[in-house]
Amino acid sequence: MRKMIEKIKKCEIPFEIVAALFILILIGVVVSLSNFWHSCVFWKPETIAFYMLKYPKIISDDERKCITVVLDPRNVINRRESPLMVKINDRLIYWENIFFKDKPIMRNICIDGNQLGQGDNFVYLYWYDRKLFFHVKKADKAEEKLKLLDAYWDQNKNKLIFSVESSLTMFEPISIFVNNKLVRRVYPTKHKQTFEEKISLSEFNNGKNEIVLEVGNTAKKIYIDVEKKTFSIVGFLVLGIFLLGLLLQFRSESVIEKLLFSFLAFASTLIVLPFILNYLGLLSPTVLKVLVGLIGLALIVRNRNALTFFTFAEIKENILNLLNSRFPVFAIVLLFHILLFYHLFSVTYFTYWNIFYERQASLIIENNGIPLHDELSYLGRGFTVSLGYPLLEASISWLTGLTEKHLFAIMLVIGNILFILACFYFCSSLKFDIRQSAIFYLLLSFCMFILTGMIVSPR
Repeated sequence: MRKMIEKIKKCEIPFEIVAALFILILIGVVVSLSNFWHSCVFWKPETIAFYMLKYPKIISDDERKCITVVLDPRNVINRRESPLMVKINDRLIYWENIFFKDKPIMRNICIDGNQLGQGDNFVYLYWYDRKLFFHVKKADKAEEKLKLLDAYWDQNKNKLIFSVESSLTMFEPISIFVNNKLVRRVYPTKHKQTFEEKISLSEFNNGKNEIVLEVGNTAKKIYIDVEKKTFSIVGFLVLGIFLLGLLLQFRSESVIEKLLFSFLAFASTLIVLPFILNYLGLLSPTVLKVLVGLIGLALIVRNRNALTFFTFAEIKENILNLLNSRFPVFAIVLLFHILLFYHLFSVTYFTYWNIFYERQASLIIENNGIPLHDELSYLGRGFTVSLGYPLLEASISWLTGLTEKHLFAIMLVIGNILFILACFYFCSSLKFDIRQSAIFYLLLSFCMFILTGMIVSPR
């Protein structure tokens, strides 16, 4: 420690400490910037949705029942209008010309029992290039309505559990609202049915939350308290200590090797350690934070005399040598700017491919461990997704308290730094100089698969 203080007094800079601080600052910048992602999107895909919220299954002679239909055109470039038509069998009963808007349009279209023929009837709905149809039967009057039998919140499973008795005459949804925001609609498929609906913690606010369950003409309110994860400065410092310990561990390697091996060990440890803890039944954010911190401190103590110092003259000489190769430097800076700012103008985080893997990570985070089953899988199979990426995200979340886009931003930084270091390490083994290595990195980066992977989807 005394030796290190003396070197600092002589204006010699410890490389490992500066590198660890720089990486933490870079992560902090990208995480902050991710709050503004998708705020300047210049293109959104055109989507046109046409669906029914509810419709009758049985109508008697003297009854009048309604279809609730939703027309939802979004981001339609050439604004236009299109007629909404409803036919019963081959007879037109409704026609309305509807102008496209960037918001849902809802219509209630009613059917009288005397408009139906005896027995089974076909009802067709047409709008734009879309077509819907359903069967409705003319029969004796039935007064059965959708009823809520029981509802409660299971705190351990983060599930809303409720039982309903469905209507035999209407097909209609059960709507779930969290803090006045619609999060889901479900439809009963049996006369009496129990639902277990898991609601992501991202839908809740920190503190008291209101869940409203709308069933037919009735609504039930449930109030729950949610303690959401917040950013942990202690966990962020633990990450820095762990990274510094790894940089010191690879003391005999070159700068590129030191950085590359440290990042590989960083990612590998944060994948393997929670996997082992989960197997032993010991996994929790606190245990992981303590173990990672202890490993980092142990490495720092063990290699306390392994700091690499650079004088200002050496740093100046290295910077000048780098700036003399202007084109590669410009290319690297350009790609990092793309990395940092591209997501302001895109919707990459919400693409299907990314959301699939981000959801797996969210399941592990909310479960505080690897779940046994994936509830959205076919036939309730086990949680069999490849665990590397989700476990790494989950470990960083448990340490720092960050979630969702912030985690994705960190993975973006880690993925790109690893790719850059791997390129330079490969080139150094071929005896390339820094200019040739940078050009190789630039050319490789603009291969379509790698470019989209590094900028859009860092797995």
